[in-house]
Amino acid sequence: MGDVDFEQELVRTFILSGNDELKNIRSALTNNDLQGIRRGAHCVKGASAGIRADRVNAAAARLEAAAQPGGNESLANLFDELALAIEQAIAHLRVHHAA
Repeated sequence: MGDVDFEQELVRTFILSGNDELKNIRSALTNNDLQGIRRGAHCVKGASAGIRADRVNAAAARLEAAAQPGGNESLANLFDELALAIEQAIAHLRVHHAA
């Protein structure tokens, strides 16, 4: 598998898994499961780094860091920021990396 094939596989994986990870994080948020939020955000952070989706990566990092007991940032707002960044990244990838 060449570099281009590998890159396309990373993009396909991000597109397919992005919304699933958001569902997992949303569920964890609903259940006040801080570990689940951190785990999901960490997965998104790793996947977004692989495709250089910097805005997604930064939003995931903020959510992961804030999902601590006694955290003072609004997890719901950070989740919304992450969801929007993922939605925009997926739209961009579908246009520019059509398989």
